[in-house]
Amino acid sequence: MPEEDIHTVEKQAWDDKWRAKNTPWDKSAPHGALLQLLKESGTDDVPAIPKDGLALVPGCGKGYDVLLLAQRGLDATGLDVSPIAVEQANEYLEEQQASSPLNHKTEVKLASFFDWKRPIDGYSVIYDYTQDWEMVFQRDVKKEESRFDGDSFKQGREKIAVWKRRA
Repeated sequence: MPEEDIHTVEKQAWDDKWRAKNTPWDKSAPHGALLQLLKESGTDDVPAIPKDGLALVPGCGKGYDVLLLAQRGLDATGLDVSPIAVEQANEYLEEQQASSPLNHKTEVKLASFFDWKRPIDGYSVIYDYTQDWEMVFQRDVKKEESRFDGDSFKQGREKIAVWKRRA
């Protein structure tokens, strides 16, 4: 199967999960690992996570982590491959902005991190969390790592990756 067909099948599978509300990863809150990391930011061996600039959240789902990073002071962009997830995320972010306005931009775009053409060098933080990294990244991990090589992701910025192996 050609690579573009594989991507189409994977994207459709994610959309099917959102349509069927088969989203056990959606805890209606930011990921606990990100909350803990931000709480410990700049202490002991934990790097200081920026409080301004741009944040990127690939595979953001409903956008809880996008909102949390915006509340921290970053203009935050989420990416997801499911149109249903993107629609729900933008609705959620609009509701949150209406009830508690932020001075920082939040948005979720329909895109895969691996296919996204925008340069990543302008981001202060890239936060990535997945429980199924073997499925999602086995084919693309080298492609992703190459986006962080050399000067493409400059010093003073943080790529936060929490990849949890499925049991």
